[in-house]
Amino acid sequence: MVESDLYFAASAACLDNADSLIAAAVAVLDSGQPNIAFHLAVLALEEIGKHHFLTLNRMADLSDGSIEPFSDKQHTDHQKKLFWCFFGGMLTAQSVDPAAIRDAEKLAETLHSKRVAGLYVDVTAKAVSVPSDNVSADDAQGLLDLARARQALARSQTLREHFEDSEAELLTWFLRASGRAETRAFIFSKSSLAKLIELDDVPIWTAWLKSELDERKRSEHEAIALELARVLPKKGEKPKWRIRFRLYSVTHSIRPGPLKTWNSAMQAIQLSPVAKKPELIVDLTLHDNVPVAAVYDFGWALARHFTVALNLATLGTWWWRFAEDTTKWYERIDDLQNPAMQVVLEKGEEPLDWGKDRKALNEDDMARLMAVLTALPMPAFGPRPAMFFDYYAAGLEALASSSVHMPRAGDALIHFAAAMRMLMGQRGDLKPNDPLEPAFTKFVAARMGSFDEQPDMTEILRALDAAQNGGAPVNGPMPKMTFAGLMKAFVDWYYMVAIHPISYKDVKDKFARPDA
Repeated sequence: MVESDLYFAASAACLDNADSLIAAAVAVLDSGQPNIAFHLAVLALEEIGKHHFLTLNRMADLSDGSIEPFSDKQHTDHQKKLFWCFFGGMLTAQSVDPAAIRDAEKLAETLHSKRVAGLYVDVTAKAVSVPSDNVSADDAQGLLDLARARQALARSQTLREHFEDSEAELLTWFLRASGRAETRAFIFSKSSLAKLIELDDVPIWTAWLKSELDERKRSEHEAIALELARVLPKKGEKPKWRIRFRLYSVTHSIRPGPLKTWNSAMQAIQLSPVAKKPELIVDLTLHDNVPVAAVYDFGWALARHFTVALNLATLGTWWWRFAEDTTKWYERIDDLQNPAMQVVLEKGEEPLDWGKDRKALNEDDMARLMAVLTALPMPAFGPRPAMFFDYYAAGLEALASSSVHMPRAGDALIHFAAAMRMLMGQRGDLKPNDPLEPAFTKFVAARMGSFDEQPDMTEILRALDAAQNGGAPVNGPMPKMTFAGLMKAFVDWYYMVAIHPISYKDVKDKFARPDA
């Protein structure tokens, strides 16, 4: 939780830092490096965006900590920061600025990709892309002028002293909704922005958005009920079998509230928390058309399907059990010559940093779970080709069972990389037999630039590519659980950003057809 005065200090510091970045951009542009100046101007816009985000948090008086503080560690989505630069000011002033809307629409398509092109050398089969060739002096100057204008506007705005409860509630909802990629895409779609200009009133537009998204959520509930009705056998009329299993999470805590909406809509899959434990009890109900001989296999397929969807939708890690001896095999070590000394010896690799800051499972997670479970293909019974979720589930099992007795980081990496390969191929980002590493690097660069472990991950993927194509073995870094956990996170991210919106639209379109 961030206190109100800290919000104020942080938002002011963001504007001061934006001033410094603009000054640095001017100096760099004068020295003849427009691509670097362009990058600095983008950073200035992002700092202005953070200023608006923090200001809005303070205006909404979110003292319960329901909105996470804005930090670069938590929010690596550059487009999100830029969005707040242009729209945060309108929300702060509660007035419509059509020029800002036009700027945002134009820049959203090109700004981040142009910044990346101006920072990194890119090599393709046909050419080399040199950063200094990709940004002109006019490009940099135009963006600098825009940054100055946005900065001046931010400094000129006066914070409202009071919000009515209904306004604060609506603003709180907007902050949450705009923080999620799947709802942000609708909020800032062309049709939504056209509606904002038409209404010419920010609070009324926000209320309209909430109504539209609430209706979408209701549609998701209906869609998943229809999908399960299609997948489950249709002849059974009476509940016959109830299968209970327990999932453990190393990333989330579970409270009863968010499960209520799910349980009211999903009679076949009921969820219950375990008091003060990161455990979720799942009750599957099958009908009397499932013979006893099929209960085990059919129930297992549904349970595994649900668990994969839960991992993807929450961007978390859930499984049946997690190994306990992840860093040591002993209970204690005593130094007999120095009895007062505490001795702790662990293997060189640090475990994944799970559990220290568990995220509470919330209603947004449950809404995403409904949507993912609807769109995720139900595995067919009998012999079939492997699908991405088969590799993904195998990666989860390896991740959960890895210990000092049987390290399985390498297995998990291989399975998650295979899942990523299939997903990227499904979307057309990767051709058959092409190496995964370049496509993976391009996806990451377009959305977050780089990350600390990227050099090691790049070498690991190159080694896997060499093995995949039957080439000579390539020595890469030793697989670590950190790398396996990162690869899982990237699979989750890619699925939710690139695959799920298309798959879910296909499902909704199917049920909208009269012959569905």
